[in-house]
Amino acid sequence: MPCILKQPTSESPGIITFTHGEALWGLPKRSKRVKNFLLEAKRSGKWIFGIHIQGDCSYLEKWPMPEWQSFVMWPNQQAKFLHNLPSDQFCKYTCVNFLPKFLAIKPVEFKEWDICVISRASSIKRIEETLLLLRALLDRRPETKIVCIVPDSRHLHLGNKSYAKQSIDKSYFELPRNLFSARELKNISFISSSQDAFGNFPLADSLVADILIKSKFMMLTSHSEGVPRVIAETLLLGTPCIVSENLSSGLNESLNKENSLKIVDDPLGAALQLNLALENYEKFSVNRHQAMSLFSEAEHLNAFKKFLSDKLIAMGSKDQGNWYLEDLHLRLACHGQKQQSQFFYNEKIFFKWLERASALQGTYADEDFLTNLDGLKDSPNARQKLRSYLGTIRRWLKNNLKALYAKY
Repeated sequence: MPCILKQPTSESPGIITFTHGEALWGLPKRSKRVKNFLLEAKRSGKWIFGIHIQGDCSYLEKWPMPEWQSFVMWPNQQAKFLHNLPSDQFCKYTCVNFLPKFLAIKPVEFKEWDICVISRASSIKRIEETLLLLRALLDRRPETKIVCIVPDSRHLHLGNKSYAKQSIDKSYFELPRNLFSARELKNISFISSSQDAFGNFPLADSLVADILIKSKFMMLTSHSEGVPRVIAETLLLGTPCIVSENLSSGLNESLNKENSLKIVDDPLGAALQLNLALENYEKFSVNRHQAMSLFSEAEHLNAFKKFLSDKLIAMGSKDQGNWYLEDLHLRLACHGQKQQSQFFYNEKIFFKWLERASALQGTYADEDFLTNLDGLKDSPNARQKLRSYLGTIRRWLKNNLKALYAKY
């Protein structure tokens, strides 16, 4: 589900962004029909297409910039993989620069929780290591109060097959009762509502913000992130972050010794660091004014719109048509309340979505309207599955062959 930013008119192009995943591996890459459409739509002045990078692309030697792309969104133009990108095709804003105004609420003195974990039940997020770290922390600090916000993404109809089919780390659902005593569980809150039943964001943003602002630290232990929205939200709320010392992300430069703690990956060593940080909590502080200048929608929305308007003017077009700039902190990353799929396989679903996007009325990009696609699913056929599998193997070999050769 790409993100529409402006509707097209007879005298002004529409504007759409795709995720980097769609651009590198999805329909804009694999489908000749879609690629031809994108190229013709740009040449004819019907649409402008941008790319929102939200994952770790540091492994790329350079960003592939086909003719149909007009701009790329990433916080740092000096990133090595963007060295080939002309300055007029670079946009410094991403989804984390458009966090809602209500996140700039006043901090509270009383902290109800020591650690707030916001993550996914995934090995990529190192959720099992997170649980083991909490176990080691409780051994040293039994009174620690913890809240884990980890939505349950398991598809109910798949049953136990959901773990393998959805790449879900089973340990999150099996370890807590074994790791923690009944008494310890009284101080740990697991907020893990079903996304299948209640939507992709079963907790309102305001509730998550309320929990974060009443926590001493937010903890995220993953190694690889793009522009982790949870870090930006946490800093905006004035709460320090705990991250792995091996974290690679587009927000690393926003973290310092005052607003964050970088922990080792070993649970025992990290537990010692956390215990020391909690005992000396007064040493941590977050510059909320700086965080607002970096991440608040109020600071960046007009500038982003001007960037896009300048694109229109440079083409000799008019700034006409409705703009769809609400909820960009979610929509740029293709995160919807009900749907957060990206287009990888089914050409029909792309063109049906485009038909819906072109028919939008008013100034609100209604998710229910955009995703009413007559039951179409973006599922691969057998041939596409094989090609995807072989592509994964090729990418792995390309990224690891030199290291394997050096080792052996």
